[in-house]
Amino acid sequence: MNKWVSLAIGLMVLITSTTVYAAVQTIVPSPIRFEIAAGDEIAFEVRYTAASPDQTTGLGLKLYFDSSKLSFVSATNVFAKDTIATASSYADSANGDGDAATNSVLNAAWASVTGEWPSTGRVDTTLYKVTFVATQTFSSATTIRFTADTAEGDTFAATAIDIAYKDTLAPTLNLTTATLALNATGVITPVTDFGVTATDLVDGTITPVGFVVVEGVEQSLPSAGFTSGVHQLRWKATDSAGNIATATQTLAITPQANFIATQLASAGDTVEVKVMLSGAAVQYPVRIPYRIDEQASTVDNTDLDHNASDGVLEIEAGATSSFSFNVTANPVLSGAGQGNLVFTMGTAAPTHAIIGAASTHTVIISAQNIAPSVSFTMNQGATATPISHIAQDAGQVLITAVAKDSAAQTLRYDWSQSDSALHDVSIDNNNATQNTTFAFDPSVLSAGSYIVIVTVSDNGSPQAETTISKRFNVIAGAVVIADSDADGIADTEDKVSEPNRLAADKGGSDTFILESELGTRLLLGDVALEQAQAGAGLENTSLPVLPDGTAATALEVYDFKITGVAQGSSTLIVIPQHTAIPANATYLKSNGSTWSVFSENEHNRLYSAAGTGTGICPPMGDVGYQQGLTEGDYCVQLKIEDGGANDADGVVNGQIADPSAVATEAVTTGGSSSTSRLFIGSMSWSVLAFLLLLVGVKYVFRFRKLT
Repeated sequence: MNKWVSLAIGLMVLITSTTVYAAVQTIVPSPIRFEIAAGDEIAFEVRYTAASPDQTTGLGLKLYFDSSKLSFVSATNVFAKDTIATASSYADSANGDGDAATNSVLNAAWASVTGEWPSTGRVDTTLYKVTFVATQTFSSATTIRFTADTAEGDTFAATAIDIAYKDTLAPTLNLTTATLALNATGVITPVTDFGVTATDLVDGTITPVGFVVVEGVEQSLPSAGFTSGVHQLRWKATDSAGNIATATQTLAITPQANFIATQLASAGDTVEVKVMLSGAAVQYPVRIPYRIDEQASTVDNTDLDHNASDGVLEIEAGATSSFSFNVTANPVLSGAGQGNLVFTMGTAAPTHAIIGAASTHTVIISAQNIAPSVSFTMNQGATATPISHIAQDAGQVLITAVAKDSAAQTLRYDWSQSDSALHDVSIDNNNATQNTTFAFDPSVLSAGSYIVIVTVSDNGSPQAETTISKRFNVIAGAVVIADSDADGIADTEDKVSEPNRLAADKGGSDTFILESELGTRLLLGDVALEQAQAGAGLENTSLPVLPDGTAATALEVYDFKITGVAQGSSTLIVIPQHTAIPANATYLKSNGSTWSVFSENEHNRLYSAAGTGTGICPPMGDVGYQQGLTEGDYCVQLKIEDGGANDADGVVNGQIADPSAVATEAVTTGGSSSTSRLFIGSMSWSVLAFLLLLVGVKYVFRFRKLT
């Protein structure tokens, strides 16, 4: 029988019954609460009670539900007595329960012409059992409600069924690509978009959290960026119910290939030219074609000056490769006495690498005798591990002067300018000038700062010599203080391993890293060493008198030294800024008592690049660096000549003792001031040269200790 006909009959019976009752009819389902997930099934009984009196002419019962969340399955065990409409569902076009969210009705009806419904002596009755299943899109709570058509005078009450959503579905993680392939932008490559999104049925858009997996252990994604090579990433999206979705992604960063810094060579020398990758390769072998740049070179390239040729470098593992050539015994050099041999990448694209900013390499070939290149190593006790600070009671200290010169040259070593408190116990008095080492017992020294100086001279014509120094601290203790990269920061505090990179701040690893050219080394300057700093930043210390209208009250001070520079050549250093370069900025230099403007010429230049303000700068030599100091930029690149006007030691020795300095304006207004920054080279304070980035006049500075 059609449900509408059944309903009509039932209502007719109820309304026209000659027996008038005043029953209280009540529906109480069992159970009345559920917590379910999409696809779950629920079943409940619809129970009826009546009171005062307990018999009536019947009931037309409607159950309302949301069909977008619940699908009707069945109604079973329908109470048979006086049934005129079995439980069946249809659309709720009339919004019978007043709830727009419920859009379907399950209808059932009973009618008794005798007025004895449900039955004599039966008060509590189960009218039917109904089963629903949650739809696959079920994602939020819903309610089942009841209404009824009753006999005249009867009243009706019903308990609704509350159905809570039980979120057991994990979010959906979407990866644009399973392997994200990028090209390196430097030693560290920032990654801002991994192409990973997440959505959840309940919570909507969720922000995924990424991890880098190292030897099976999840680590937070590095905030600064990633080194070159392959990184395994794991992404997680967690919804409000705690459901977690995971996905893996491979990050593959193709490294840059760069030449090392400029080199010097003389007659008969064998020259090794290195190319270094910014990190590990995604795939090996890496092949890097190179050629002689005929236009840029000023030497003869027909075997009169050298025997170098075009070629391809191959890296099977690691990040370094090299090729060698010989300078002839009597280079012609077009009669100039000196010439440049320039190599360049780019005859063809590298394989598994990209060309970096240092895509050319210059070897300065001289027909004249050139001074030895000299560096130090320092060890203590029986260990071969380099040190920069000395423990008083950890054993004898051995400092070695490592000198390179023409194989035909005989070198002489003079340590006599070293600190008089240091007694060389290794000296051979019969052959003192051949001593390449300086050994002493620190246990007889007082704690404090000392300096060793060596002058290495050759027997060429004319004779050439190089003088370098090394400052160190003697500290109470009996344990060797290892410094594997010999940059002045103990291994226990040093998070930067590359020799040409140095943390500006204590504990720095990826951001605010000073960087010099490949093939050079960045070390703490003498003052930073004296203060036993774990970064180039210095504590409050006295300064030379600043220009009129200024006061030394707001400077962050950094102290560093560059070694391994080709003697007499210029080198680059990049210095990230914590605060942006102000308007009308200029550099000032002081010799410790007076001030002068940073000297600019073809060998000494100031550049800046935008950067990010987070301590990440473009790689050295990048086209992003423009000459001058641009307001708002966060990265400064300095070109400084060894032994030139801006090198505080004033000596051509392969070391830049005063790389430059930057002080950002700190203007006091209403009792507050902004932070300033000063970068300085390495000398004792009494003769230290400063370069200050100053704007206008009458600034007030304050010191801030760097931590």
